[in-house]
Amino acid sequence: MTNNDKYSTNLKKYFLWLPFSGVILFLILSVYYFVYQKEAVTSWRIISILIPLIGSLLISLPFNLIFREAPPYLKGRFKYVSILIIIASIGIIFSQKDNFNIQSYTPQTLNTVLANEEVQYLIFSSDNCPTCVDMKPSYRKIANKNKDLPIYYIDLTDTSFKADPKILEQLDLLGIEKIPTLIQVKGGIVEKNLIGMQSMDMLGAFFEN
Repeated sequence: MTNNDKYSTNLKKYFLWLPFSGVILFLILSVYYFVYQKEAVTSWRIISILIPLIGSLLISLPFNLIFREAPPYLKGRFKYVSILIIIASIGIIFSQKDNFNIQSYTPQTLNTVLANEEVQYLIFSSDNCPTCVDMKPSYRKIANKNKDLPIYYIDLTDTSFKADPKILEQLDLLGIEKIPTLIQVKGGIVEKNLIGMQSMDMLGAFFEN
């Protein structure tokens, strides 16, 4: 076999097997972001971890046509390995989808939290708010780093609370005008707050001071 033949053979193997590396990377990234980093499962994060897989498929497709061969990772035992990896990755994503590890309350049950006279941290947020959704991974990370602190998530997704003047008055007294808003409260009195998109450094400083 000449050097050119070896080069062609290796090139062929590389491009035909390229998507398999995308499949493995899909699993690795799923574990890294959703299990290790404990990020919230968002559409943009799913898209970002799918990019290597989709990109490798698009790159290898012309070579499948040129060499007139089916992808080798879809043959024999490798077919089952590929399927298992994809199923495992999807399983990780769905298992973490609603795994937001902060105790949640609604505006209707807010009094339960405020009844405590000790310092507490309340996150006012909504799944209908893009900025709130983007902040969820950061809130989850900061909660994991401060497991000894009473951090609670006040879910404003269901807007039926707006029909209750008492709840609206209570939110007004807490200074909740925009979301997401993070407050430190003691005995029902707000001591400090953070409003809107924040960096991890800002969140860390908020809990340290």
